Amino acid sequence: MKQKTLYGILWTASALALAACGGGGGGGSTPTPTPSPTATPPPAEPDFVSCVGTTCTITGDVDQDYTLVSSRNWIIDGVVRVGAGNVNLADAAAVQAVKAAGVTLTIQPGVSVKAMAR
Repeated sequence: MKQKTLYGILWTASALALAACGGGGGGGSTPTPTPSPTATPPPAEPDFVSCVGTTCTITGDVDQDYTLVSSRNWIIDGVVRVGAGNVNLADAAAVQAVKAAGVTLTIQPGVSVKAMAR
C-alpha cells in the first residue's frame, strides 16, 4: 500500500510540474520569432559602368578602383580613361606618384572585353 501511495504522490507531483510549465512549452511566455534573413542588394555600379543583365558597358573616365569580373560580358564604348589617362612619366618617382594617387582597373583572368565600333 505504501508503494501505491508513493507512486500516486510522484504521479501527482509530475502532473502538477508539467501543468505549471504551461501549454507553450517554454515557461509560459511567447517566444520571439527569428527574423528572416534579407537579401543584400548588389552594390551600385559607379557612374562609368552601366549593366543590363550580365552585359556591362564602360564609358568615360574610370575615376575609382574597379575590377572587371569574368561573370559578366564587358563592352568599352568610346574613349575610356583610367585615372589620369595616358600621360608621359619621366622616371620611377613619377610612376610611384601616379600609382599612389591613381586609380587601378583590375581585369580578372577569363574576362572578355569588346569595343564598340565608332
